[in-house]
Amino acid sequence: MNNQSWDGNQASIYLERQVLTWLKIIIGFPNDETCSGALVSGTSVATIVALAVARKKFHDRKMKIYCSTDAHNCIIRAVDILGIGKENIIIIPTNKQRQIDLQILEKSIDLNFGGVIIGSTGTVGTGAIDDLNGLADLCARHPNDLW
Repeated sequence: MNNQSWDGNQASIYLERQVLTWLKIIIGFPNDETCSGALVSGTSVATIVALAVARKKFHDRKMKIYCSTDAHNCIIRAVDILGIGKENIIIIPTNKQRQIDLQILEKSIDLNFGGVIIGSTGTVGTGAIDDLNGLADLCARHPNDLW
């Protein structure tokens, strides 16, 4: 089954749509055309897709990528593949719970650039989960500059 091909067996396309509908309901996202997604093979591909979408959101303006010291190493590869530049990755220290330090993050943000904040939902090394609500609140305060 290939969920990227409409000409062949379309069952996987319908299966992907159903799974995404369930996820939207569970997460509390709008269950309409304003919210979509795609099932991918793992963290590396998901990161590439997310950063490519962010680049489009910022209309190809220069971006900074903010992540914790414990973030997945695929971020470096994704930035390299997309031509964003490794020098645009800003590494933020973690707090005692191994979460990205929100205070240091906020002080590090340069609003002259589009910014992507990458939160972790179970780091490889420690299983730490970033304060996703705190990250979302920070992005909401700067909707044109942070994602």
